[in-house]
Amino acid sequence: MLDEADNFLRAEHAAGYPNLLPIKSLMEETGRRFKTVFAGLHNVRRMAHAPNSPLPHLGEPICIGPMNQTEANRAALRRLAREPLRARGSTLPIRPSPGTCCRG
Repeated sequence: MLDEADNFLRAEHAAGYPNLLPIKSLMEETGRRFKTVFAGLHNVRRMAHAPNSPLPHLGEPICIGPMNQTEANRAALRRLAREPLRARGSTLPIRPSPGTCCRG
């Protein structure tokens, strides 16, 4: 996951996508088992619809908004972090302590 990706995406566009094209290739080569999440505001949304951008080929954009505003949001965010880790045999604490995952 690349958080605050707006500046990264702006630089990618200006340079001809030197990092996004290999990411797209890796997703294709792995049958889309490799996934990337770009989190940001304006440039993420703009690049998802920009002509010649590889970003639309990476998947359908999902607008999710702030993730730590309510206890329900924080619980969903903890599940989002835990489930992929659980699939690979790792775990996170049931209730994260302050300063760990999903503090709100």
